[in-house]
Amino acid sequence: MKKILLIIILIIPFLSVKMIAQCNDNQFEILCSTFSGEWAEEISWSIINNEGNTIFSFSGFETENNTEYNDIVCLESGCYVFEANDSYGDGWNEAYVDISSEENSIDFNQNNSTIELESGSISYTLFNVNDSNCVFYGLGCTDENANNYSDIAFIDNNSCVYDDCEENMYQLQIETYTGNWGEEMSWEIHDTNSWETQGTPLTSFTGTISQQTITTQICIENGCYLIEGIDTFGDGWNQGSVTVSFNKNGDTFSETFSFNEGYYGYFDFEVAQKSCEWEIPGCTNQDAYNYNEFATIDDGSCILADFFDFDKIEREFILYMPENLEENAPLVFVLHGYTGSAIDIMNYSSMNTIADENGFAVCYPQGIEDNFGNTFFNVGYAFQENETVNDVGFIVSLAEYLQSTYSLSTTNTFATGMSNGGDMSYMLACQASNTFRAIAPVAGAIFEDIYNSCNPVNPIPVFETHGTNDDVTLFEGDPDNNDGWGVYLDIPSTIDYFVNQNNLTTMNVENLPDINDNDGSTIESYIYSSTETTNEVWLYKVINGGHDWPGAYGNMDVNISEEIWKFFSLMSLSNAIHTNESVQNFPKLIKTIDLLGRQNTQNRLQLYIYDDGSVEKKISSIVIK
Repeated sequence: MKKILLIIILIIPFLSVKMIAQCNDNQFEILCSTFSGEWAEEISWSIINNEGNTIFSFSGFETENNTEYNDIVCLESGCYVFEANDSYGDGWNEAYVDISSEENSIDFNQNNSTIELESGSISYTLFNVNDSNCVFYGLGCTDENANNYSDIAFIDNNSCVYDDCEENMYQLQIETYTGNWGEEMSWEIHDTNSWETQGTPLTSFTGTISQQTITTQICIENGCYLIEGIDTFGDGWNQGSVTVSFNKNGDTFSETFSFNEGYYGYFDFEVAQKSCEWEIPGCTNQDAYNYNEFATIDDGSCILADFFDFDKIEREFILYMPENLEENAPLVFVLHGYTGSAIDIMNYSSMNTIADENGFAVCYPQGIEDNFGNTFFNVGYAFQENETVNDVGFIVSLAEYLQSTYSLSTTNTFATGMSNGGDMSYMLACQASNTFRAIAPVAGAIFEDIYNSCNPVNPIPVFETHGTNDDVTLFEGDPDNNDGWGVYLDIPSTIDYFVNQNNLTTMNVENLPDINDNDGSTIESYIYSSTETTNEVWLYKVINGGHDWPGAYGNMDVNISEEIWKFFSLMSLSNAIHTNESVQNFPKLIKTIDLLGRQNTQNRLQLYIYDDGSVEKKISSIVIK
């Protein structure tokens, strides 16, 4: 799966025109003039009030470089903070924001009202509107190890105060640099007791923002200490690091730790003591997906590949079977993205945990390498014209093998996947509906050739999750193949197609709770249903969301793995009912044509022709060039 270097914080869609605000009598009109600079898509900013609520946000994601954009913001009297963000972490590259008011109501406590982010990924500027005596409560000490830690502060003002250590203890300074992927980075510091008993660490850190430096300090005794570094994506800390140091009575120590690959790194250091031997549990089998080179004790956690011969190719997969799984339990296929792997998506999707809680088996097939050396599932990308591997045949045959070998349900078998894995899920919906009951692509798309030939035996329920700012699989589609992947439908047209295929007549729209207001995105839920069928089509439209698996990274308002299983569970059928029988009373769509008998034209008036001879006129929003 491609990793996209993109951090979006508290963003609301922005129009590159002057916005005329209608302010109330108790509000002041504030003019914010943004010059987008050389890398407009990297910049964003927000105005946050004293309660921590975002009043207004600007995103340069879809703006032009070196262009000015004007917005009028209505603010009441009080304290505010201007939060400047750069997604790449190298400052704003000549961008800036001028803030002014005709009423002269703004006080920045500085010489001018031009805000720039000279370097890094984030900065804060305090100001007040018509209230010079207000106090901004979001400013304070954000280190939980400090005496004066403030649980309402989110801007550290270097005011943290720490206890002096006792005579026999050392004050350990800890400096963390979050590197290029701060949200993937975390660490824990243990002494021998907390490590051996698997107890609470002495202190810990979980990153949220890239290119940041965070400092803290704790008091420690003479002894041995271990730093367990964790990277959730499995590619190391990407320039991130931890530096620990102390200086007491001439006894000094300073060392920086980091690791460049894998999920874990272990670093030990001693304070006024000889080195200790650490026992580190983990997988010691070098053939396992999760081999831990630091492990000294095998803890039985090794994940080994299973193999399946198909079309003269030995294919790999991971099968997870919860303990005491019932006969005819559902089977869920989880497909990784382009360049990704079975173990990666197993880890970040946490689908095994969902399987334990709900009683289903999970299969993670491994794609083979293309001519560029990248792992993939073959959906016919434009740059892979010479690839001939039959992944539909492989996955269908593997499903039949697992159903037979492990007594899994032949009725309730499902597919989900990220990016390329989502694209593959659509291909399975079109070409393998006898095997798969429903699909749930995440950041997926249906490509033109697959769409043109899509003729499923059974109408199939679909649940798509997609970010409106996804810059890999575009929400608006790619009708001209500008990005090189090939021509694929926009998401609204994709949803329309499967809604029509399933003869759904009712749409329910809901804004899901914005549980995490720091992820820069919200979710609109669209659920299509009908009293004539149990099939449904869902769309989770992630407003300002990127190329993400919500709950793992990107949007954090939902755990999309849980939502996917909820959808599959609702779409499940009795094992006594074959999928064909469940829809036997509903005609199947054979093809769509316009009034002149042409298929796949841009004419919005379409004739839907069904296998029972019926014809239905519909206005279609599907446009394929």
